[in-house]
Amino acid sequence: MAKKVVTVTEYYDDFDGKEIEEGLAQTIEFSVDGKDYRIDLRPDNADKFRSDLEKWIAAAAEVTTPKRGRPTGSGQRKSTASGRPKEELANIREWAQKNGYEVSARGRIAKDIQDAYDEAHKGKAS
Repeated sequence: MAKKVVTVTEYYDDFDGKEIEEGLAQTIEFSVDGKDYRIDLRPDNADKFRSDLEKWIAAAAEVTTPKRGRPTGSGQRKSTASGRPKEELANIREWAQKNGYEVSARGRIAKDIQDAYDEAHKGKAS
């Protein structure tokens, strides 16, 4: 005997709780006071929502959202995969060599060496 599994997805209006016919749901995203919202509505409620906002939108200024990411030339210190700035890693490498640790001139510094450096420099500005 063959078995067929059928999944049925039903959509409901977030405002009035009524079922939305397949393919007719309208998702509206909006923001108020810095908070972003999303609501799924039947077509008639979506029209009412937009109509209710028209007078407010007419008086408002549209805001464009800046692209995410760090601005160029931000002056931020560059850090490495360890999260430490390159200058600090150079200091750790130098300290490790002076204190008998085996550390290469380039590449990753072992966590135990970084931990030992941190322990030796507790309470000191590095």
